[in-house]
Amino acid sequence: AQLIGGMPAAFANWLLVDDGPQAARRARELVAATEARHLPGILVVAAAAADTVAPVAVDLGLVDAGTAPWMVCRPERVSTVELGFRVERVTTDVQLQATYALMVDAFASYDYTLDVWNNVFGAHVYNSSLANLFVAYRGDEPFSAVTTTGSGETIGIWSMATPAAKQRQGAGRVVLEQAMLWHLDRGATTFY
Repeated sequence: AQLIGGMPAAFANWLLVDDGPQAARRARELVAATEARHLPGILVVAAAAADTVAPVAVDLGLVDAGTAPWMVCRPERVSTVELGFRVERVTTDVQLQATYALMVDAFASYDYTLDVWNNVFGAHVYNSSLANLFVAYRGDEPFSAVTTTGSGETIGIWSMATPAAKQRQGAGRVVLEQAMLWHLDRGATTFY
């Protein structure tokens, strides 16, 4: 994503290490591959592998960036109308462009442009079997968006996007809960 879109941050270069028997070896391989390409990266280590990978990280000269806890949200079947919102799953190019404009505003501090969103996630690569976008509207105005990936039992939650001027009104929670409910109705059991 960084190479295609010219994104200024290393968000797409995540090196994921699970707690399997080869965790230390895998961490070394991932870091070596990233360094060989002169790319920035973030080594994300499962909590169960932290003690195994910690000496490797020190040996490789990695800097501790802190921890990120799993978050839990138990969606409720609440009426979005009560809060003045409706949530739609993006299905058209017009909706897609409006959603990306909302995300550009929400992530303005990262200097993402509409071109970056279009290059990386635009209509030419958007595939609803791989990712879904959901938008909370108040009237015709988009307020908040979320991207989900995956299908079946395990779903990823990405790019929660509510511009600063539209925050603290419930739109983010509404769009997240409705997106999760959409997936729960299709067999999801776990979200990350």
